[in-house]
Amino acid sequence: MVDDARCSCGIDNEIIRHIVCVCLLWAEQRKTLQAAASERRGDVSYLLGGWSKRKDANSGKLLDGEKDTWKPDIIVVKASVQFLQETGRLTYRPQEGQVG
Repeated sequence: MVDDARCSCGIDNEIIRHIVCVCLLWAEQRKTLQAAASERRGDVSYLLGGWSKRKDANSGKLLDGEKDTWKPDIIVVKASVQFLQETGRLTYRPQEGQVG
């Protein structure tokens, strides 16, 4: 827990979109993730393995297809997990008195 939601970079609050897509503190670590995600590198749902209702601007078709047939891109999900581990944002730290 922290007293302030502001990211230490000073640009924005430390929310998932900021950390995964924007924060300048993690630009170097983000390169592998961005390469894996290609043109969908700003799509947080996609990066974390989720289906979204986003549509292709030209065709109007769902980028992820129908929800019942959606399969996450495991390479992108693994790159996201690696990125979050490298930034220390995916480290479990039990609070005092909690059993890990």
